[in-house]
Amino acid sequence: MNTVEFVEFAALESRGCMDQWFRYLRKVIFEDYSKITDADLELLLQSDKLNNFQKVSLKRALIKGTPTNDYVISQNKPSKKENFNRLMRMIEEEEKQSK
Repeated sequence: MNTVEFVEFAALESRGCMDQWFRYLRKVIFEDYSKITDADLELLLQSDKLNNFQKVSLKRALIKGTPTNDYVISQNKPSKKENFNRLMRMIEEEEKQSK
């Protein structure tokens, strides 16, 4: 499966779920490079397998420094420990309240 086929598959699988779409994009867009070439992008923007939201978000995700690009890139980074610790505290408090 080449990159265009993968993104088209991802578009169909994630239709209606923005989070899933961005999780698929993180597999082809990285901080230092992208597996999507300019030629691939042109094919994808013409594809009927991507809806308008997916086309716009894909195009924006490929532009360094945009909020969409930053978000996709952040999906590849490990979560911060303090966020995990805060979540664990919230879960513990919720369990105490339910007893």
